[in-house]
Amino acid sequence: MKLARLTSLMFASGLALGAPAADLLDIYRAAQTQDAVFAGARAAQQAGQEKLTQGRALLMPSVNLNANTTYNDVNAPYGASRYNNHGYGVSVVQPLFREQNWAAYNQSELQVAIADAQFRGAQQDVILRSAQAYFDVLIAQDTVQLNAAQKAAIAQQLEQAKRNFEVGTATITDTYEAQARYDLILAQELAAANELELKRRDLQQLINAAEVPALNMLGAGFNPVAPEPAEVQKWVDDAQRNNVQVVSAEAAY
Repeated sequence: MKLARLTSLMFASGLALGAPAADLLDIYRAAQTQDAVFAGARAAQQAGQEKLTQGRALLMPSVNLNANTTYNDVNAPYGASRYNNHGYGVSVVQPLFREQNWAAYNQSELQVAIADAQFRGAQQDVILRSAQAYFDVLIAQDTVQLNAAQKAAIAQQLEQAKRNFEVGTATITDTYEAQARYDLILAQELAAANELELKRRDLQQLINAAEVPALNMLGAGFNPVAPEPAEVQKWVDDAQRNNVQVVSAEAAY
């Protein structure tokens, strides 16, 4: 089933006006450019790279260039003389070893390693948050639709209970029970609508959109592929070895 097209949505979000309903990849791409948390992580990594440049500069030779010019106007008994003197000089200084400079350079390398690890963590985090926000909205939408269907069915049961009571084939207790079920589904319907609104706002904040786009639901033919290898311990070992938080902590240790 083809979903509705996007309504008013800011161009800055990366999801163009009039585009088809967004899928998970669309949400992820928009979050990469618009999410404030990820933007902060990217800026921190760039700042870390600048630290390395500054640290390397301490090990480079310093070059000084100077130039001067002098105008001379000489009045002598044998005649006047006017001329310019020009001078140029270049000096290059390369310290053989300065411990504090090497310490600063090594520190900058450490800062870059930490910044890179933290940025890789931010990249993984924005993937997880994009998927979480996307599926949270879809689940909330399904819950709203399910409650609507249940409400319609329970409303019919309530009307049937009232008719049965009127003709004497059911007791008033049956009517009260049907009414209680209907009141409960009304409360659940309101709670589901509120939950959907909250999840939509979370998604809206993630992609910095004026409005939440319509989302493509997973089709009936969706067939997820199991991870390879299908060994839990292998993935646990990989996570312990490559976890960016662990790498960052080890670099800072």
